[in-house]
Amino acid sequence: MRVVDEFLADDRLPAAVYALLTLFIASALVAAASPGSIPEPVRGEVEGALGGIEDIASLPPYLLPLAIFANNFFIAVVVAALSFTVIVPLANLVFNGIVVGYVVSEVAGQLVEQGLALSPASAAALLAPHGSLEIPAVAIAASSMAWITRGLRATLRAAVRNLAVALSLLLVAALAEVAVTPIAFILSQALPYP
Repeated sequence: MRVVDEFLADDRLPAAVYALLTLFIASALVAAASPGSIPEPVRGEVEGALGGIEDIASLPPYLLPLAIFANNFFIAVVVAALSFTVIVPLANLVFNGIVVGYVVSEVAGQLVEQGLALSPASAAALLAPHGSLEIPAVAIAASSMAWITRGLRATLRAAVRNLAVALSLLLVAALAEVAVTPIAFILSQALPYP
């Protein structure tokens, strides 16, 4: 419980997490609004990342939460461990924002080609159940960079503490992504959309 108490008492955490979430959201909105403006090398990386997601999605259902958690665990550990560089956490959140924006834009485009539309409720249903935990968890892991002014030791101590909290959120997010997101999406299809 000491880790949670330290985490909740930390005065630098909210500002750092809010700034990182804002960066993520801005990146996602820019990518969704103009996916054609994503430079080709970045688009190649995004499509490569999406290929990894497709590999995970092809696993048996009982392995899916574990694979999703393992993928997010790796990202959170790398971001937290390299938080002292500052650029790694920032680049990670921008890249993941671009991936989310690009995916929403591409899925919406594919649905329009099929004569369907991705309603705002359906888009939210695809992202909110797990994304509301997953994205803040990565931002929490990345927020350790806010302690760089206190030295490398303080930054690494914050990284370990923040990572413990982030990993618990990522575990719940992985379960939500498998169990809640599909149901929320199906239910969202029942909502009227012009």
